Amino acid sequence: MTSGLPPRTQDRVDEVLRGIREENGLDVSVLVGDLQLDDLQGFRAGAERLHAALGARSAHAVLIVVAPGQRRVEVVTGEGIRRRVPDRVCALAVLSMTTAFAGGDLGSGIIDGLRQIADAAGRGPALPAGTGGDQRTGPHGEAGDPDAPHTPPRTPQALQGAPDPASH
Repeated sequence: MTSGLPPRTQDRVDEVLRGIREENGLDVSVLVGDLQLDDLQGFRAGAERLHAALGARSAHAVLIVVAPGQRRVEVVTGEGIRRRVPDRVCALAVLSMTTAFAGGDLGSGIIDGLRQIADAAGRGPALPAGTGGDQRTGPHGEAGDPDAPHTPPRTPQALQGAPDPASH
């Protein structure tokens, strides 16, 4: 299965992510692609490992993992952000996303879920430069030169600050 999003759709999602970081002060990352798992029962644990791979950011970050081929979506939140983004909000965002996915619209589903999370969190101070996905990231989540040409990430496709599942 081909993972990821078409470039135009990825650009739309990246634009929404930038807006969320600026207007809501949320460190949100999206990873699109199937996880390498022996058993789908471990999908949540795999998503939690990817969230932990965000390092120090993980305590205040939200990671959305969308695995189209595995028909799974998971939202993982750090302890420091759960007050602004409670589990019920995440569950409603997943419901909204899966409804759009069922209609064949992966990009709009992700954007709808992101907006629900941002709306529930409310406004907050913008994240400082270099926090979250302000810069394009390399294949292992390291920050790159924001002015350098963007090299598309390996599959699964990482969007703005998501960790690389191939390294875990």
